[in-house]
Amino acid sequence: SQIDLLSAVRDTTPEAIVEEAKGWNTVQLKNALATETEQLVAPIRNRYETIIKDPQRVYRILEANELKARATVSETMKVVLKAVGFR
Repeated sequence: SQIDLLSAVRDTTPEAIVEEAKGWNTVQLKNALATETEQLVAPIRNRYETIIKDPQRVYRILEANELKARATVSETMKVVLKAVGFR
């Protein structure tokens, strides 16, 4: 329900939202949820907008992490293959 969503966004209890929202209509509850959700995701959106402006940076980060992942997978596979008797 919208009360549960608003309580999650605000990190409070549904009971606290019910108490605060006494006398609110559905539109007021929806508006509060929309406003709070917007405030919650604004930093994420801002960071995304900053990152997406430099796609080359994104590719560099992906490539660097691909190399790290391959090294980890390689070591893990050695352990797995030895454990199952293939090496």
